[in-house]
Amino acid sequence: MQNVVTFMSETIRSEGTFYSASGNAKISHVDVRDIAAVAVHALTGGNHEGRAYTLTGPEALTYEKISGELSDALGRPIIHVSLPPADLKQGMLAGGMTEELADRMLDLERYFREGLASNISDDIKLVTGNNPRRFQNFLREAAATGGLDVEAGTG
Repeated sequence: MQNVVTFMSETIRSEGTFYSASGNAKISHVDVRDIAAVAVHALTGGNHEGRAYTLTGPEALTYEKISGELSDALGRPIIHVSLPPADLKQGMLAGGMTEELADRMLDLERYFREGLASNISDDIKLVTGNNPRRFQNFLREAAATGGLDVEAGTG
């Protein structure tokens, strides 16, 4: 979830738009606080030896849905534009990203398009006893605490 803000905040702030090459892919974004909670339980509790967990958010969302959630949280329209991979790469390079990183980001976009990030797991609840955070709740909390650095005119 935090990656949406980390990697897309600049154009959300300046243009009210964010870009991807993921098409209509559904992605089960997970909150880093849920990942950390699982790590704490796995490192301090018993019965985790030799186990592997798949950590996901509670729902798989398209970037279209996320743009709507961002619009609601920010009180202004936020638009998602899905580009062909070559166009997205050109934009990333023009924005100062290294070619190596741009290629890795495009690999991630391909992973999304292939539907490989849409699975939902109950492992967070299994390990911590708590449901994973929903994207809407993440945005609401981030906006309330000033952690949503995508507001127009903020730095």
